[in-house]
Amino acid sequence: MPDYQDQCPTEAGTADLGGCPDRDGDGVADKDDACPDEAGTAATNGCPDSDGDGIADKDDKCPDTPAGTEIDADGCPVKVEPVAIDERTSKLLQEKVRFAFGSADLTDQFRLYLDSVAVALNKYPEHTLYINGHTDHVGSEQFNQKLSEQRAQAVKDYLITKGVENPDRLIIQASARQGH
Repeated sequence: MPDYQDQCPTEAGTADLGGCPDRDGDGVADKDDACPDEAGTAATNGCPDSDGDGIADKDDKCPDTPAGTEIDADGCPVKVEPVAIDERTSKLLQEKVRFAFGSADLTDQFRLYLDSVAVALNKYPEHTLYINGHTDHVGSEQFNQKLSEQRAQAVKDYLITKGVENPDRLIIQASARQGH
């Protein structure tokens, strides 16, 4: 490369980097590389970004942020203030879904109710819903445990089909009732 085209005429480098060296081999010329001895990306000025959040490790105050987490300028998760659920919504989320004897099939009446629950959950995306499945005392403990789990799962599955965001916040708790 002729000196008049060489951006680093006093140092040996490669043509694709304008004749400049790249000690760490990350594709960012040392003259533009904020971390010339550690491989990084062009987006982080040649510095490493271990958690892939777009903030170089040297500037990242939270270097282990999970992928997909919304972050602030320091690389830390944005703190979302949970919104308090209003009383009407709280009552709605505490209603019971009833099933036919020995069944885990949702009735049309309770599907309409769960449609409202799905809307409420999307209004409050930070709220965790514990779905408790129950049975009566008729039948074996093993049968009732399985049925209570199926009932809770039916509710969770229905809410997911209705577009509840972050379905991992729908926590199933099932217990068989024995005795009277």
